[in-house]
Amino acid sequence: MVYTYEAAKREALEATRRAAGAEVGLSLAIPPAGVAADLAIPCFPLAATLRAAPQEIATRLAGAMKLGPLLESAHASGGYLNVTFARAAFAAGVMGDLRRLGDRYGSNDTGGGRTVVIDFSAPNVARQMSVGHLRSTIIGAALYGLHKFADYRPIGDNHLGDWGTQFGTLLYAYHT
Repeated sequence: MVYTYEAAKREALEATRRAAGAEVGLSLAIPPAGVAADLAIPCFPLAATLRAAPQEIATRLAGAMKLGPLLESAHASGGYLNVTFARAAFAAGVMGDLRRLGDRYGSNDTGGGRTVVIDFSAPNVARQMSVGHLRSTIIGAALYGLHKFADYRPIGDNHLGDWGTQFGTLLYAYHT
C-alpha cells in the first residue's frame, strides 16, 4: 500500500538524488520547530562524497531540484535541504487515500498473516479482581486491535493464572 505521504517522501529523495548527480545515501528528518518545511534532508553525509560543505551542498541542491507534483519548494538552511509539500495536491492525494482505503486507511501488511498471542489480564483467581485487571484488559484489547490492523492473526488469551498456592494447599491436605 503506497500512501500519499510515502509517495511525497520518495519524490523528495528522488529529486534530491537527481539534483546531486550521484547515487548518494540520503535520509529524511523532521524539520525543527520554526522551520517552515514538511521534510528535511540532512546534507552532512554528502559532504565527503561531493567534497563541499553541507550548507553549500544544500544550497546547490535546492537550486537544481526539479520538483514533482507533490512538492512545492525546496530551500537550504544550515546544512539541511528543507522541502515543502504542495498543499492542494497533497491534500487531494490524502483524501483519495481515505476514499480508496476506507476503514483500512493507516493499516499496513507487516504482519503478513503471522500469528501473535496476546495475554489480556491474567487475574490471580485467589484474590479479588481490581481496577488493575481492567487496565491490563484494555491494554490487551488495544494491542489485539493494532496487531489485527497490521495484518497479524492475533489470538487473545485471558489466562487464569497463579493456581500454585491452591494446588499446594490441596496436595498438603491430601498428604496429611
